Amino acid sequence: MKAILTLGLIFLTHTTTIAASEKCTYSIVKGSENIAWTGFKYTEKAGVGGSFDTLTVESKESKSVEELLKTISFKIDTDSINSGNPARDATLKKTVFKFLSIPKTIKGEVLSVEDKALKFKMTLNEEMEAQFAYSYNKGELSAMGAIDLTKNGLMKSFNAVHEACKILHTGKDGVSKTWADVKINLKAQVEEKCSKGFIDSVKDWFAS
Repeated sequence: MKAILTLGLIFLTHTTTIAASEKCTYSIVKGSENIAWTGFKYTEKAGVGGSFDTLTVESKESKSVEELLKTISFKIDTDSINSGNPARDATLKKTVFKFLSIPKTIKGEVLSVEDKALKFKMTLNEEMEAQFAYSYNKGELSAMGAIDLTKNGLMKSFNAVHEACKILHTGKDGVSKTWADVKINLKAQVEEKCSKGFIDSVKDWFAS
Protein backbone atom coordinates (compact mmCIF):
# COMPACT_ATOMS: atom_id res chain seq x y z
CA MET A 1 0.00 0.00 0.00
CA LYS A 2 2.78 2.39 0.94
CA ALA A 3 4.52 1.58 -2.35
CA ILE A 4 1.41 2.64 -4.26
CA LEU A 5 1.25 5.88 -2.32
CA THR A 6 4.93 6.46 -3.03
CA LEU A 7 4.35 6.06 -6.76
CA GLY A 8 1.45 8.45 -6.48
CA LEU A 9 3.67 10.98 -4.78
CA ILE A 10 6.26 10.70 -7.56
CA PHE A 11 3.51 11.30 -10.11
CA LEU A 12 2.23 14.36 -8.27
CA THR A 13 5.74 15.73 -7.95
CA HIS A 14 6.02 15.83 -11.75
CA THR A 15 2.54 17.22 -12.33
CA THR A 16 2.66 20.93 -13.14
CA THR A 17 -0.96 21.50 -12.19
CA ILE A 18 -0.14 20.95 -8.51
CA ALA A 19 1.75 23.67 -6.65
CA ALA A 20 4.78 22.07 -5.05
CA SER A 21 6.64 25.03 -3.63
CA GLU A 22 6.02 27.28 -0.66
CA LYS A 23 3.76 30.27 -1.06
CA CYS A 24 5.21 33.33 0.66
CA THR A 25 4.15 36.91 1.30
CA TYR A 26 6.34 39.82 2.30
CA SER A 27 5.51 42.96 4.28
CA ILE A 28 7.38 45.84 5.94
CA VAL A 29 7.51 45.52 9.74
CA LYS A 30 5.88 48.68 11.08
CA GLY A 31 8.23 50.76 13.20
CA SER A 32 11.38 49.15 11.78
CA GLU A 33 11.87 51.81 9.11
CA ASN A 34 14.89 54.09 9.44
CA ILE A 35 16.44 56.78 7.27
CA ALA A 36 19.98 58.00 7.89
CA TRP A 37 21.82 60.78 6.05
CA THR A 38 25.40 61.97 5.81
CA GLY A 39 26.47 65.42 4.64
CA PHE A 40 30.08 66.48 4.15
CA LYS A 41 32.28 69.45 5.06
CA TYR A 42 35.95 70.51 4.74
CA THR A 43 38.23 69.90 1.77
CA GLU A 44 39.01 66.41 3.10
CA LYS A 45 35.27 65.62 3.02
CA ALA A 46 34.51 64.86 6.67
CA GLY A 47 31.09 63.31 7.23
CA VAL A 48 28.32 64.77 9.41
CA GLY A 49 25.53 62.29 9.99
CA GLY A 50 22.04 62.12 11.38
CA SER A 51 18.54 60.77 10.84
CA PHE A 52 14.86 61.73 10.97
CA ASP A 53 12.90 60.60 14.00
CA THR A 54 9.55 60.74 12.20
CA LEU A 55 9.30 58.64 9.06
CA THR A 56 6.00 57.26 7.76
CA VAL A 57 6.17 54.37 5.29
CA GLU A 58 3.19 52.88 3.46
CA SER A 59 3.35 49.56 1.60
CA LYS A 60 1.25 46.54 0.67
CA GLU A 61 1.83 42.90 1.49
CA SER A 62 3.19 41.28 -1.67
CA LYS A 63 4.19 37.92 -3.13
CA SER A 64 7.85 38.90 -3.61
CA VAL A 65 10.32 41.43 -2.25
CA GLU A 66 10.47 43.14 -5.65
CA GLU A 67 6.69 43.53 -5.74
CA LEU A 68 6.72 44.81 -2.17
CA LEU A 69 9.26 47.48 -3.06
CA LYS A 70 7.04 48.75 -5.87
CA THR A 71 4.27 49.53 -3.36
CA ILE A 72 6.39 51.68 -1.04
CA SER A 73 5.69 55.36 -0.45
CA PHE A 74 7.04 57.49 2.38
CA LYS A 75 6.75 60.84 4.13
CA ILE A 76 9.45 62.50 6.24
CA ASP A 77 8.80 65.18 8.85
CA THR A 78 11.83 67.45 8.43
CA ASP A 79 11.23 69.01 11.84
CA SER A 80 12.22 65.64 13.28
CA ILE A 81 15.79 65.89 11.96
CA ASN A 82 18.27 64.58 14.52
CA SER A 83 22.02 65.03 14.08
CA GLY A 84 22.76 64.79 17.78
CA ASN A 85 23.40 68.55 17.82
CA PRO A 86 20.34 70.76 18.45
CA ALA A 87 22.10 73.89 17.12
CA ARG A 88 22.95 72.12 13.87
CA ASP A 89 19.40 70.79 13.57
CA ALA A 90 18.01 74.32 13.94
CA THR A 91 20.37 75.58 11.22
CA LEU A 92 19.35 72.83 8.81
CA LYS A 93 15.67 73.59 9.39
CA LYS A 94 16.28 77.27 8.58
CA THR A 95 18.38 76.58 5.49
CA VAL A 96 18.11 73.21 3.73
CA PHE A 97 14.41 72.74 4.54
CA LYS A 98 13.31 76.36 4.32
CA PHE A 99 12.46 76.13 0.62
CA LEU A 100 10.49 72.88 0.55
CA SER A 101 7.47 72.98 -1.75
CA ILE A 102 5.44 71.19 0.95
CA PRO A 103 6.32 72.84 4.31
CA LYS A 104 8.28 70.60 6.69
CA THR A 105 7.65 67.54 4.51
CA ILE A 106 9.57 65.35 2.08
CA LYS A 107 7.41 62.89 0.18
CA GLY A 108 8.41 60.04 -2.09
CA GLU A 109 7.45 56.79 -3.72
CA VAL A 110 9.12 53.95 -5.60
CA LEU A 111 8.53 54.15 -9.33
CA SER A 112 10.28 50.98 -10.47
CA VAL A 113 12.58 48.15 -9.41
CA GLU A 114 15.24 46.90 -11.83
CA ASP A 115 18.59 45.11 -11.45
CA LYS A 116 18.87 45.69 -7.69
CA ALA A 117 18.07 49.38 -8.13
CA LEU A 118 15.12 51.43 -6.89
CA LYS A 119 13.93 54.41 -8.86
CA PHE A 120 12.31 56.99 -6.57
CA LYS A 121 10.14 60.01 -7.20
CA MET A 122 10.59 62.57 -4.43
CA THR A 123 9.26 66.02 -3.69
CA LEU A 124 11.69 68.42 -1.99
CA ASN A 125 11.96 71.94 -3.38
CA GLU A 126 10.50 70.48 -6.55
CA GLU A 127 9.69 67.00 -7.84
CA MET A 128 12.78 64.95 -8.66
CA GLU A 129 13.88 61.40 -9.37
CA ALA A 130 16.72 59.43 -7.79
CA GLN A 131 18.08 55.93 -8.11
CA PHE A 132 19.25 53.92 -5.10
CA ALA A 133 20.95 50.53 -4.99
CA TYR A 134 19.18 48.07 -2.71
CA SER A 135 19.89 44.73 -1.08
CA TYR A 136 17.77 42.18 0.75
CA ASN A 137 19.11 39.46 3.03
CA LYS A 138 17.25 37.38 5.60
CA GLY A 139 14.58 39.96 6.36
CA GLU A 140 16.94 42.97 6.19
CA LEU A 141 16.10 45.51 3.48
CA SER A 142 18.58 48.28 2.75
CA ALA A 143 18.77 50.99 0.07
CA MET A 144 21.58 53.48 -0.46
CA GLY A 145 21.93 56.49 -2.72
CA ALA A 146 22.73 60.19 -2.81
CA ILE A 147 21.07 63.54 -3.48
CA ASP A 148 22.87 66.46 -5.12
CA LEU A 149 21.94 69.75 -3.43
CA THR A 150 22.90 71.76 -6.52
CA LYS A 151 20.27 70.11 -8.72
CA ASN A 152 16.48 69.79 -8.97
CA GLY A 153 15.72 73.19 -7.48
CA LEU A 154 17.87 72.61 -4.39
CA MET A 155 20.48 75.28 -5.13
CA LYS A 156 18.84 77.78 -2.76
CA SER A 157 19.04 75.23 0.03
CA PHE A 158 22.68 74.50 -0.73
CA ASN A 159 23.68 78.16 -0.83
CA ALA A 160 21.78 78.87 2.39
CA VAL A 161 23.41 76.07 4.40
CA HIS A 162 26.87 76.87 3.03
CA GLU A 163 26.53 80.54 3.97
CA ALA A 164 25.17 79.74 7.45
CA CYS A 165 27.99 77.25 8.10
CA LYS A 166 30.81 79.11 6.34
CA ILE A 167 32.98 79.38 9.44
CA LEU A 168 32.08 75.94 10.80
CA HIS A 169 32.95 74.38 7.43
CA THR A 170 36.39 75.99 7.27
CA GLY A 171 39.07 73.34 7.59
CA LYS A 172 42.73 73.37 8.56
CA ASP A 173 43.62 74.56 5.05
CA GLY A 174 41.60 77.74 5.58
CA VAL A 175 39.07 76.77 2.90
CA SER A 176 35.33 76.79 3.64
CA LYS A 177 33.85 73.79 1.87
CA THR A 178 30.31 72.41 1.86
CA TRP A 179 29.89 69.38 -0.35
CA ALA A 180 26.75 69.14 -2.49
CA ASP A 181 26.21 65.39 -2.21
CA VAL A 182 24.25 63.98 0.70
CA LYS A 183 24.27 60.21 1.16
CA ILE A 184 21.02 58.52 2.13
CA ASN A 185 20.65 55.08 3.73
CA LEU A 186 17.20 53.54 4.12
CA LYS A 187 16.61 50.41 6.19
CA ALA A 188 13.62 48.30 7.20
CA GLN A 189 12.76 44.84 8.48
CA VAL A 190 10.68 42.63 6.20
CA GLU A 191 8.35 39.94 7.57
CA GLU A 192 8.23 36.81 5.45
CA LYS A 193 5.21 34.52 5.87
CA CYS A 194 5.29 31.17 4.08
CA SER A 195 2.82 28.30 3.88
CA LYS A 196 3.78 24.88 2.54
CA GLY A 197 2.48 23.72 -0.81
CA PHE A 198 0.51 20.53 -1.26
CA ILE A 199 3.47 18.34 -2.22
CA ASP A 200 5.58 19.52 0.70
CA SER A 201 2.74 18.71 3.07
CA VAL A 202 2.47 15.19 1.63
CA LYS A 203 6.23 14.73 1.94
CA ASP A 204 6.01 15.72 5.60
CA TRP A 205 3.28 13.14 6.08
CA PHE A 206 5.48 10.38 4.60
CA ALA A 207 8.41 11.44 6.76
CA SER A 208 6.33 11.32 9.94
